[in-house]
Amino acid sequence: MPDYAEKINQIVYRLSCNANDRQAAKKLIKTYSNALMEYQQEIERLQVEPDSLKWSKTYDLMDELNELSNEILYNSAASRVICDPKVYTGELVEVKQKAVQELYDAGVRSLQTGTKREAKEAYFYFIKADQLSAAFKDVNQKIPEAKNKATINIVVEKAGAYANNKNLYAVRFYETILSKLQSEFLYDRFVNIYSFTEAKQRKINPVDWSVNISFIDIDLEKAASIDNSQFIYVNGVAEIKIFSAAENSDILNKRIPNQYIWKSYGSNDDSGWQTLFDSFSLSMTDQVSGLLSEFIKQSKY
Repeated sequence: MPDYAEKINQIVYRLSCNANDRQAAKKLIKTYSNALMEYQQEIERLQVEPDSLKWSKTYDLMDELNELSNEILYNSAASRVICDPKVYTGELVEVKQKAVQELYDAGVRSLQTGTKREAKEAYFYFIKADQLSAAFKDVNQKIPEAKNKATINIVVEKAGAYANNKNLYAVRFYETILSKLQSEFLYDRFVNIYSFTEAKQRKINPVDWSVNISFIDIDLEKAASIDNSQFIYVNGVAEIKIFSAAENSDILNKRIPNQYIWKSYGSNDDSGWQTLFDSFSLSMTDQVSGLLSEFIKQSKY
């Protein structure tokens, strides 16, 4: 269906600027007539064809047509061209009542399936039912129930590495990854990302996914340069796993190899394993967080 709201808005604006614009008047008559015909045909179609949300869709169509008509009514120049635009009143009230019940029932059915995808659908059914009638049954209780069931709680476990008989600490890498992921999903109402400590303190239950990142096969290669400095090649692999509690198995197992080049200015290099590892691991934060973000977006429902 064409964007009649935009079309009529433009024509009404022309008439506001020049009430004697005959071309705009003719165009308004034709455009509104086409809109009225198409909206009424679609409303009639919904009543005879099977559609689980026919009353909700019918309400939306009636409401949209009322908005078109009101734009004409509230403009003196346009209302002189079309004196009696179609406005649904009593019919809209009746359809609204049926739509609310329909949306509520659809939400209950979706919620009963137990899947997060269906719980998300239920959430939006209840939200729309609430917008139409906030006092309807227990819809205000159903909204948070559906949201909780649709939400994925993700805990990012502490990361670490072991090299040259030393335990290396990935605190800077871990904090950076956590910050990137939490920022990425800050406004996603169906994804909660927690640090290991926060999840433990808040007693998050259930934990749907556990993200584990570890670094393996870390080694160094040194090469002298012509200016008496050294290049240190830090090689290693980031192993990224996501464990799903519902499936009781890893749903992601990915290894990303990486090489970081450290240039030491001077022949004597005093950079330790931890310093080299921090630089190596931090160079991978965009790649690792990007992989995790994309996986969450594609898999969460």
